[in-house]
Amino acid sequence: GSWSVKATVLEGGFSRFDVTDQTSQLVSHSDGMLPSQEARLNALATILETLDIDDTTLVGTGFPIDHASVRLIQMPFSDKNQIAQTLEFEVEGLVPYDLEDMVVTHRIVDTSAEGSAVLAAIAPKEQLGPFINDLADANADPKSVVIDGDLLAVYGEQGTEAIIDIGHSRTVVTVAREGHAVYTRGISIGGWHLTQAIASHSDVSFEQAEKIKHGLSLSTTAVAEWDDDEETQADANPVAPSESSAAEAVRDALKPLLASLRTSLVSYEDASGHEIDRIRLTGGSSELVGLVNLLKVEMGVPVSKLAPGSSDLHAPYGHTLSR
Repeated sequence: GSWSVKATVLEGGFSRFDVTDQTSQLVSHSDGMLPSQEARLNALATILETLDIDDTTLVGTGFPIDHASVRLIQMPFSDKNQIAQTLEFEVEGLVPYDLEDMVVTHRIVDTSAEGSAVLAAIAPKEQLGPFINDLADANADPKSVVIDGDLLAVYGEQGTEAIIDIGHSRTVVTVAREGHAVYTRGISIGGWHLTQAIASHSDVSFEQAEKIKHGLSLSTTAVAEWDDDEETQADANPVAPSESSAAEAVRDALKPLLASLRTSLVSYEDASGHEIDRIRLTGGSSELVGLVNLLKVEMGVPVSKLAPGSSDLHAPYGHTLSR
């Protein structure tokens, strides 16, 4: 992650594992800049020093969806070998990439008498290779690498749900049907951009802007004024006048993200014929007060936050992708 590196420790065997620990380490930031890969690896090294890792320990990690592409492909057969042999031909006609420069993998989502639904992932070798090598050099050589957007589907329950993880530097949106990922993408907007908007608007340092952001509220009253076609319940604690201008700056900074989310979900609905039943929200930036109500108004569907489900009090929403 850009704000912190997270690790979840599992113990067990024979496909049954129990979570035994969760830990996180803040990544060093300088003057409000997004952290370098070196800073992230240093945070990882700090975590590894605290864990009991030996030759039997297996490491898994997620590869960022914003550097990959995922497609749901309908195949007219269900035989695993036949799918593996023909998948690249199907993928080649769907993406504008030279597949010789890409790593292509897949997972069968569903099978029926008509064939199979296959989730194919494509990642560029020039980015995946250094990603793995950096982890190996940090003594965390991954045994498995999965597209992180695909991981969010585990939080899907029933129907068609959009699971949205708003992090520090990016947002990951995954659509799950009956608990299986059918669409996922990354959007390069996150909490960092909101903090920068406050810093620029209020002419304060990044650190001061962070404190302001964590203290403000996007009140439902303010949301109702922004979109007066939607009735909303007034806030019990309206935004204080001293914070209202910062909240307005955050709402303005959120507009490109909301537009991208809306475009993504409408595009999925048009292509699949399935409407989004609900949105489930997570990630560190999801803690912004009033964001759930804002999304309800903008997206027109029920919105709720995922329970943190983390024993790491430093990053209650940070372990969504590492669970």
